[in-house]
Amino acid sequence: MMSQRNGTARRTRSRTAAVVAAAVTAALLTQAQAAAGPSAPVPRHWVEGRVMTFNLHMDEHDPADQADLIISKRPQVVALQEACREHLSDLWSRLRERNHPYRVITGYVRTRSDGERNCPGQDYGQAMLVAYEGSDVVVEASGSATYGVRDPDHDEARGFLWIKTKLHRQSTVLHTTHLTNDETAEGVRARAAQVRQLTTHMNVGNPEGRGSVALGDFNAVPGSRELSGLANRGWHDADENCPQACQPTIGESKFDYIWLRRDDYPEQPGLHAVPDDQRRWSDHLTAYADLPRR
Repeated sequence: MMSQRNGTARRTRSRTAAVVAAAVTAALLTQAQAAAGPSAPVPRHWVEGRVMTFNLHMDEHDPADQADLIISKRPQVVALQEACREHLSDLWSRLRERNHPYRVITGYVRTRSDGERNCPGQDYGQAMLVAYEGSDVVVEASGSATYGVRDPDHDEARGFLWIKTKLHRQSTVLHTTHLTNDETAEGVRARAAQVRQLTTHMNVGNPEGRGSVALGDFNAVPGSRELSGLANRGWHDADENCPQACQPTIGESKFDYIWLRRDDYPEQPGLHAVPDDQRRWSDHLTAYADLPRR
């Protein structure tokens, strides 16, 4: 009987020691975690709702410099014009290597001829960069179209690209375009026709309940006749100072816009043009807007 009692006592002491050891370990872990504090969330590499328009000026500027600009301003969506295939691929790779991954959606309108000075033989047109993290599906749909009216000066095809994504977790459709730069009366008529086609697509193809945004190089100054089709069909400039005191984007003029459908964005959030006295990034100033939650 004595032996049985001694064995029972030893087992009881062992179990008690194990429980005490576990409790001490748990207490030490809790103290260590408390001392370290809560783990800080990893910041996103983009600003929610920030959209940017960027004329890449074909391949005349260094993709490394352009990546610097995008990283510094952290847009969620970048609407690109004058995008050449190889230049765009280089830009995308540099962003990814610096832990700023973007999905690329292209809307090329033509292949440049071998005799053209910039990016000969390459696909050329519009593109979009859309920020993501992990395996997020950030582009729900996309498409592109060529305008029915070509550039009168060079007989060049022009067009637009659109994507459907989410800004502030709200369904939003964004377009990027580059209108003809012909300065003649025929060019004005061509731009007006291109605006009509673009606006019809945006208003008819994007029902109410989705935000609608148009970005790009419109090659026309604020208040010009060819842009009246946007204002007359429910769109306004993100720049609240326009047309009285617009932010210039090329020389003393403004050609680059972020247009918002007024029903979706009744307030104008403002337009921020990035200074570039050395023309390091483009022959245009890159511009962005911080769109609010609707």
